[in-house]
Amino acid sequence: MKNYQQIEKSRGFTLMETVVVIAIFTIIMTVISSLIVNFYRTNDYAIQQSQAIGNGRQAVNKLVTDLRETTLSDDGNYPLRALGEYSIEFYSDVDLDNSVELIKYSTNNADQLVKEIYENDGGSYILASTNYVANYVRNTSYERDGVVGVNIFTYFDTDGAEVIDLSDLDEVRYIKVELIVNVNPDRQPEEFVLLSSSHLRNLPVIE
Repeated sequence: MKNYQQIEKSRGFTLMETVVVIAIFTIIMTVISSLIVNFYRTNDYAIQQSQAIGNGRQAVNKLVTDLRETTLSDDGNYPLRALGEYSIEFYSDVDLDNSVELIKYSTNNADQLVKEIYENDGGSYILASTNYVANYVRNTSYERDGVVGVNIFTYFDTDGAEVIDLSDLDEVRYIKVELIVNVNPDRQPEEFVLLSSSHLRNLPVIE
């Protein structure tokens, strides 16, 4: 009798107990998997936002560096070629090859900041490269003080007054750059604003 009781006690889980354990384990794993998926979804967005801000910061730094080296073209053209609220064209030796390139920064319909470099080819400038230097640029759609659209480029004269007529190229001595970056405007965190500026050091004196 004693041996029989010992055998009964040493038996494993019954079928019902096994089913209950599996069910509990499945529920726990489902909850854990859901938490992991939500965690990575949240962090994936945060990582994308961080990368977009990092790329935007690098783009602004490079843009300001290029602007500071603005100079006369090889053909003697004025350093600034065209000014806009969301675009700018100027001459600068960006690759330090002793030949001045035509540089254009602008936004496109894909909310990207684009940098185009044109090389001097015997009197005419030929597109040499196109680089998408920043993504998720929201300047054109961002609303501030009830107005939709925030300039990437704002121009000032020697007295610090804003230049309104953008055809007055020779009036510009100082340029403010503002880039608004956000992967998804419908989600938190909100837009990240990158600010910088550049004095144009190599402009000729206009009599």
